[in-house]
Amino acid sequence: MSGPRAFTLLTLLLACSFQVDAGITASSPPGDPNAVTVVSQISTTIGNVGGGDDDLHAHTIPANTLTVDGSCLEMEFVIHTASNANTKDPANVALIEGVNTTTINNSAAGGNNNASHRVLCSACRTSSTGVRSQCIYSANVSDAAQNFIPNLAPVTGTYTWANAGTLKNTATGVADNDIVTYRSVVLKHPAPQ
Repeated sequence: MSGPRAFTLLTLLLACSFQVDAGITASSPPGDPNAVTVVSQISTTIGNVGGGDDDLHAHTIPANTLTVDGSCLEMEFVIHTASNANTKDPANVALIEGVNTTTINNSAAGGNNNASHRVLCSACRTSSTGVRSQCIYSANVSDAAQNFIPNLAPVTGTYTWANAGTLKNTATGVADNDIVTYRSVVLKHPAPQ
């Protein structure tokens, strides 16, 4: 490839850099409306405390983060479950604004023993008060009887994008650190052009 296209591709490759080592950083030319940006990231290891539902990683979503229909938030988090026979519900994800809660992923309680999970969720603006979301995950498991079931079907809900909110991962265990979240990041993707 030569000529203007080669120059454009080279310019694009030089302008964008990604690092996945200790989180995600992205850089694009200043003012690029198609840039993927980091909204929030947490690299603190947090585990559940005893029985009951615990917030592990909670990200603040500033007001007006998504202003165009079709733009999306993407949350990735990495969790690990302890090697014991306790019942664990490791990867529930919710988008919360005021009295509106959209459950993006509701994992099933089960053994989930000694398993590492990478969960990727999206929450896309459908209107000034609408959201469509979905999650997928990959797991590295040592227990053949995993009961970790992702919500593969898209979920719709109410979210007023002009207001601030929270995108969070919660988990339920029996003993301390049955479920530990190691890292999570929220990215903003612009609407397709």
